[in-house]
Amino acid sequence: MDRLLLRQQQGFLSVMPSGWNVFGDQFERVLPASSAANLYPFNYSGKTDPKGFCLGRDKFGSNILVDFNRRSDDKTNANILILGNSGQGKSYLLKLILCSLRESGMHILALDPEMEYEDLTLNLGGCFIDLMGGEFIINVLEPKSWDEQTEPVLSSHMTTPADHSADDGGFVPEAFRKSSKLSQHISFLKDFFRAYKDFTDREIDTIEIMLGKLYDKWGITDHSNFDRLKPENYPILSDLYDLIETEYKDFDESRRQLYTADSLREICLGLHSMCKGAESKFFNGHTNITSSEFVTFGVKGVLNASKNLRNALLFNVLSYMSNELLTVGNTAASIDELYLFLTNLTAIEYIRNCMKRVRKKESAVILASQNLEDFNVEHVRELTKPLFSIPMHQFLFNAGSIDARFYMDTLQLEKSEYELIRYPQRGVCLYKCGNERYNLMVQAPEYKTALFGKAGGR
Repeated sequence: MDRLLLRQQQGFLSVMPSGWNVFGDQFERVLPASSAANLYPFNYSGKTDPKGFCLGRDKFGSNILVDFNRRSDDKTNANILILGNSGQGKSYLLKLILCSLRESGMHILALDPEMEYEDLTLNLGGCFIDLMGGEFIINVLEPKSWDEQTEPVLSSHMTTPADHSADDGGFVPEAFRKSSKLSQHISFLKDFFRAYKDFTDREIDTIEIMLGKLYDKWGITDHSNFDRLKPENYPILSDLYDLIETEYKDFDESRRQLYTADSLREICLGLHSMCKGAESKFFNGHTNITSSEFVTFGVKGVLNASKNLRNALLFNVLSYMSNELLTVGNTAASIDELYLFLTNLTAIEYIRNCMKRVRKKESAVILASQNLEDFNVEHVRELTKPLFSIPMHQFLFNAGSIDARFYMDTLQLEKSEYELIRYPQRGVCLYKCGNERYNLMVQAPEYKTALFGKAGGR
C-alpha cells in the first residue's frame, strides 16, 4: 500500500550502519520478542481478509483489510458499532465504510441527522431524501417485513412468541413475534399510531379492527402473495380515514358493536392531520422511492419537529429499512448520532431486535454515537445494552472525559485496550472484531475522500 517511490536515498541512509531512521515510524514494524524466540520474526501481517477492503493500517505499519461479511467462530454477524468523542473521526470512518460496502455491491440505507451524507449519497448515484420536504413518501399501510420468516402458519421447527420473549429479555415488539407479514405489519401499525397520538387502548383496538376491514376491502390477507403486489395495490391513509369516517357517520346505536361512536370520533380527530390535513404530505400516498441501492434519509428537520410527528416519521423510516434488510437482503443500514433517538424507546427496541435478525439475510446494521453515558440512564440502560454487545465489529475512538471503569465494563475492555484510546488521537481507534484487536489508524485513498463531500467527516 505504501511504495517507496523516488526515496532510494532516504532508504539507503536508513539501512547504513552509520545512518539513522529517516522515515521515523512511517514504515517501521515492531518486532515482538515472542516472534523472534519462535524464529518467525516477521510473521505479523495485520488483518488481511481475502475479500476485504482497506480501512487504514495499524500502529505496526501493517494494512487492515476487512471483509465484514466474512464469518468465523468468533465473528457471527456483520453489525458495526462506532463510538467516540466529537471530532475524533467517526463520520470519516463511517463514510469510508459506506463507500466500500457500496463498492462491494451491498445496498445502503442511512439515517443522517446532521445532513453530512448528502454529497456522498449523490456522488455514488444514490437518492437523498429530506423527510421534511414531502417529495418522497413511504406508504405506512404497505406491509413491511419485521422478521426473516413470514409464513402464515407456525411449523414445529419455528420459534414461538414465548421463545422470542425469553431470548430477548421480554423486550420484543409484537411485530417481531407475529408469523405472517400482514399480522406483523398490523402489530407495527398499533405501535405507530400509539407513537403518533396518545390513543387509549380501546381506540388502538378499534383502529386494529378498522385496519382489518380496510385490508379485506382491498383483498389483502395473510395468504396474499406480496411479491406480486405493486405500491399502487395498497391502500393509503386517506382510505383508512374515509373508512373510519363512514363507520362513524353510519354508526347504529341499536346494534351491538365492539366499539363506540365516541371512539370513532376521537380516532378521526386524532388522525385527520396525518390523513387529510397539514401533515398528510409526509404520510398520505403510495411509496415512490424507486431505487433502494443507496438511500439516505435526512432527518435533521424531523428532530426539530413536534414529538408526535418526529416519532411517526422515525417509525415509518424504520419500517422501510427493516423491509429492505430482511426481504431484499445484502443491505447495510446506518444510523449516525444514535443518542438523538433515545427519546423514542420503542424505536430503540425495533433497532435492537432488527440487529439480531439481519445476519441471516447477509445484511448489517451500523450504529455510530458519541458519549456512552447518554445510554446509561434509567429506563434506557436495559434496552441499549445489547446495542453494544451484538456488533462483532467495534471501532472505539477516544471517549473524552468519562468514567474509565464504566466504559471498560460496558464495552468489556481490558485496561491495556482502554489505554490505547485513553488520550485523543484524531483518526486513531481500537478496532475489535471477535477475538482480534488492532490499534487502527484510519486512512482512505484520495479517490474515496473526494466522494465524501464538504460536510462532517472530510
